Amino acid sequence: MAREAVQESTGFSSNDLVFGHTVRGPLAVLRDDWVDNEPPKNLIDYVNGFRHCLFVAGCMAREKLQVSQTKMKNLYDRRAECHEFSLEDQVLALMHIAGSPFQARYTDPYTVIERVSDLNYFVATPGHKKLKQLFHVNLLKPGCGGGKWCASNACCESCIWDARG
Repeated sequence: MAREAVQESTGFSSNDLVFGHTVRGPLAVLRDDWVDNEPPKNLIDYVNGFRHCLFVAGCMAREKLQVSQTKMKNLYDRRAECHEFSLEDQVLALMHIAGSPFQARYTDPYTVIERVSDLNYFVATPGHKKLKQLFHVNLLKPGCGGGKWCASNACCESCIWDARG
């Protein structure tokens, strides 16, 4: 049943993509037995046609997947904030709480030491197992300027710290 269900992102079921056609269930097999169906006359033509069907299904699946990925990216980026950090900027990093693998919080301001790409930064994390860690921009918030930290979560003028979280 699960392999016959159409996947939303590709528009095809798993069976369609693997086998190149809709897999017949028990009722379809019975119906085909009652209706006289001619087998293919030339095996080479059948194999070539089958390979062509698989190729076309793969192309269509790639196109549908691209459309679906673009749609999901647009939905994700709709509320995303664009942050750019430069070297030596102070940032708050969203890190796991020790002993609680499903909880995380923004921790001490760390220093950006390298920009890997538009969305990824290496951040110096002294006092941790790794001295530098790679963070996606979504896991970073701008910290206080001048090395100050608002311990009370009360925002100062130079801090973009969100007191809610």
